[in-house]
Amino acid sequence: MGLMNRNPRARPGAATLLAVLLVLLPARLLAADWVPLGPEGGDVRTLAYDPANPDRIFLGTSAGQLYLSINGGGSWQRLARLGTGDRYVLDHIVFDPARPGTLYVSAWDIEREGGDLFRSRDHGKTWEVLPAMRGKSI
Repeated sequence: MGLMNRNPRARPGAATLLAVLLVLLPARLLAADWVPLGPEGGDVRTLAYDPANPDRIFLGTSAGQLYLSINGGGSWQRLARLGTGDRYVLDHIVFDPARPGTLYVSAWDIEREGGDLFRSRDHGKTWEVLPAMRGKSI
């Protein structure tokens, strides 16, 4: 008889602990204070840090706004609104490894099919739409 008859009450401490955790843990999570971080202006869709300076973080939103933090995300400033109105969702921010200071942001239009690809050659100060990608969702 290699099988042992285990009594479920043999370890009441484990079952009690599990029951207490299942009751208290959700209550603790609901009671926790949420602290908003980052800027207002739509849901965050993409984040990218500058490979030359990791404290410079770019943030793209679902409302076409691009933000910049120069202190590792401690505070944010609005850098640009790409496109017109709140139509564009900024989905990707990419740095060009061969050209320091050059970055690309892809966007798609929520009102119609398509989008644009934006480029900055001056660390995000000014932006241009790349004509070859006009109307294309990337």
